[in-house]
Amino acid sequence: MPQFFEFPQGEPPANHPPPAPAPSRRSLLRALAALPASAVVLGELPGLLGTAAAAPPASGSATRYTIVPFLDSDDGTVDVYQSDDATDFRLVKASARDSYDTFATWSTPKALPGISGTARHFTVVKETVPGGASLTVNATRSFRSANYPTRYWQEQSALLNLPVVTASSATADKQAATFTVVAGLADAGGYSFRDASGNYLRHYGFRDRFDADDGTATFAKDATFIARVGSATGSVRLESYNYPGHYLRHYGYQLRVEVSDGTDLFRQDSSFVPMTAWGS
Repeated sequence: MPQFFEFPQGEPPANHPPPAPAPSRRSLLRALAALPASAVVLGELPGLLGTAAAAPPASGSATRYTIVPFLDSDDGTVDVYQSDDATDFRLVKASARDSYDTFATWSTPKALPGISGTARHFTVVKETVPGGASLTVNATRSFRSANYPTRYWQEQSALLNLPVVTASSATADKQAATFTVVAGLADAGGYSFRDASGNYLRHYGFRDRFDADDGTATFAKDATFIARVGSATGSVRLESYNYPGHYLRHYGYQLRVEVSDGTDLFRQDSSFVPMTAWGS
């Protein structure tokens, strides 16, 4: 049975509508008992989960986090949010349902515009579920922008940029847009990316660049990324191993590691499609 924690969010104002009857701890535990045995409820706030939040699940699986806030509202509403990275939570509108009998029965799922009321406590559930993003290791790939489909990763003066690459591009430009995917230097469940000269993609000052492996633990972490599901079919998002919640994304056609702001644009800018290598 998973554990669960409540997170107080402050008292409602005096003129707030009377809250719906609060379910007992025993009722909550009975409800949570229906979750998969792999589910674990975290005792930290989302976005503050630390490096462990980025640790990759087994191949073929994904980590899913679910927030269930119990709200002081006059309709017993429960809004359910889910995320695959513990930082970028989205409302699962189809899962928003009402219960007036401490979870014994639920109403038909309905769409909601967002949180209604003041959250008095909530539960964060961590599950390992089938699916998730993955890359083939020890293979050469080129990486195309999901929202700028003529633009690819390319190494330019040791920096990673996103220029246009086509079949008519020079051989040198195609080679500079070709990389070898290897098991993560800091964690074999993650990924690292090597250029033709043997240097590795890493973030430095949050800019993405290629450097020789200096053998330090810091370099290994800087050069390791966790694959997350991207915004487009077949795409991946690459989360920094040592800066959870920070993703490799393009801005001004330069690649950086930046913290997610939860917007659709950020998800698109941080999604890349692995393609047959230009230099193959």
